[in-house]
Amino acid sequence: INGELVLSGYVMSDEHASWAWEDEIFFCPRMVREGLLHLGEGEVVVRLNSIGGDPVAGEAIRSVLAGHPGGVRIVVEGCAASAASLLLMGGRRREMTAGSWIMIHNPSAWVSGGADELRAQADVLDMLARIYGQVYAQASGQTVDDIITMMAAETYMDAAAAIAGGFIHALAASDAPPPEMPAPPAAVP
Repeated sequence: INGELVLSGYVMSDEHASWAWEDEIFFCPRMVREGLLHLGEGEVVVRLNSIGGDPVAGEAIRSVLAGHPGGVRIVVEGCAASAASLLLMGGRRREMTAGSWIMIHNPSAWVSGGADELRAQADVLDMLARIYGQVYAQASGQTVDDIITMMAAETYMDAAAAIAGGFIHALAASDAPPPEMPAPPAAVP
């Protein structure tokens, strides 16, 4: 829209997107790749509002955004939670509007099977948490252990907390405070 890529709705895998209902609101890696191709190799602005979804699709999108030749500026407009916060880390420049928030947490899964299968799935989830923790740590400048602690606590951040934690760079320009006006010159007696 207007030369920008708007990612709104559920983060879905390419495979599940082919089965989606007509009225579902989602985006998937294929859609992002096609959008970037359409917009060209220059810098792209991405407007993001998503409660998350498939973390593997989120990582695929993060990787695509991070590799875009002109760089990507991502502006969170609403929320970037779960898998959407992961893909947010692909922005060369990351911003939020004043009323936005982000959330990071440990990955989860629906599992079934015997005790051995459930234990194996728990090991996979621990591995994914460590991998995603490394992505957040690299983008934010924090340690992996600090990020793992934040993920385990399911951490919500407003723009100020996200800036302080290194998850974003700044408030979006539309919400940044105006520059201070210079003081009027002193009266000469």
